Amino acid sequence: MTAFLEQLDLALERVDSEQELVEVCLTRVVERLPAEGMSIQRGRPNQESASADDPKDASGWHSRGRCPLVPKLADNMAEVLHAAHVPKPIVVNRMVSQSRSWPYPEVRQAIVRALRKGEQVWGYLSVFNHLEDAEFDRDAAWWVEAIAQAVEQHLERLESQRTAAELSISIAEVLLKSLQQKDNTSYEHSLRVGELSLLLARALGCSATDQQRIYLGATLHDIGKLAIDGLILRKPGDLSLSDLDRLREHPQLGHDLLKCFDSLANILPIALFHHEQPDGGGYPLGLELDQIPWPARLVSVADSYDALTRDRPYRQGCTHERALEILRGGAGQQWDREMVRALESVAEQARRLNLQPPTYLPQGLLGSAALHS
Repeated sequence: MTAFLEQLDLALERVDSEQELVEVCLTRVVERLPAEGMSIQRGRPNQESASADDPKDASGWHSRGRCPLVPKLADNMAEVLHAAHVPKPIVVNRMVSQSRSWPYPEVRQAIVRALRKGEQVWGYLSVFNHLEDAEFDRDAAWWVEAIAQAVEQHLERLESQRTAAELSISIAEVLLKSLQQKDNTSYEHSLRVGELSLLLARALGCSATDQQRIYLGATLHDIGKLAIDGLILRKPGDLSLSDLDRLREHPQLGHDLLKCFDSLANILPIALFHHEQPDGGGYPLGLELDQIPWPARLVSVADSYDALTRDRPYRQGCTHERALEILRGGAGQQWDREMVRALESVAEQARRLNLQPPTYLPQGLLGSAALHS
């Protein structure tokens, strides 16, 4: 029992959205309870909008096996049982289901537990009809309670993550507006690197949480340039050695700025290490491949691709094909081979993205954090 709950907690710890949480939970309920069907239904803001005849009418409905009730009736059963007002599972057996007043003849046995997020009822976990037509006993109710508690704990975790992500986005917007006012070229470069880094993260199969982190880290990777003299940033010719030394301070300056915000702590390595190289020839610390956090290695490739393909006052940008050739030639020395391969795998998408005006799209990253709005 202890081992099961530890494994469940580990499985739920890896999920990035309420929908994933529900799917993992139902899979584990199937493993433990001898029931014909089970469901988790999210409470809907407008109950009247659901059709009693359509078992797929609500995106908040998830089930396994044979559920005898459609979503609206399952919601109604939870209301009849006053599940929202009871802190533990409610067990329905024949004493209840065979009475004349029981309105759900398809349900012979059931266990219903309200799922709460904070003080609010978030939805219901329901188990329907014993496989052997026996009664659900105290042990079955205990399993439902243990699984429900685990779900509630991780609902709180996801809500905390979402709140932190919203705060991070608000801070990022303020910082990026400041960068735009100082140097629009750096601002647009940051947006393009954010978009391309997100494309690479998806190509690598990164989780929703990692996609959020990489996107925000990429859009803020050059935020240290806020502390660099604008004359250096906009200088039309070659930089002097002193100018170059000052410009190379921007990773450390960005890190020092971002560490003032607790919600941005997870993107600090991107800001600090995006100019490090696998062969140790980068800056500011001269780290080698395994010492460089992988999100920084990813952003480094996106950063370099955009820099190579853009015109600068002191040089003309190269073509998409030439940029890929340069990155491929420097893979293993200047850039991580895996990240270069990821870029090659989405080369056509990267080309199209490179031709479009840059956009800032963090709100879309939060959509995956909710089962439905």
